[in-house]
Amino acid sequence: DVVTYPEADFVPGITRGIEFSDVTLRDPSEGTVLLDRVSLKIRAGQKVGIVGADEISKLALITLLPRWADPTAGEIKIDGRSLKWLT
Repeated sequence: DVVTYPEADFVPGITRGIEFSDVTLRDPSEGTVLLDRVSLKIRAGQKVGIVGADEISKLALITLLPRWADPTAGEIKIDGRSLKWLT
């Protein structure tokens, strides 16, 4: 379950970028590893494409940003701040 903290700050816009640090995501129903220690940096304003043969893993990566799911391990940051403390 994704928990929104009452003290979470609203992000008006991304100024520096998004960073995934050793992010792992497991399917909660089956325990299957969807993402395994993914690390990447996306600078603000940069355009990226998510490509690959595994549709489920690509979708899993994208669902983490709006916090439809939280990583099993690792951390996602926006402008250097943990995504868990942002809304």
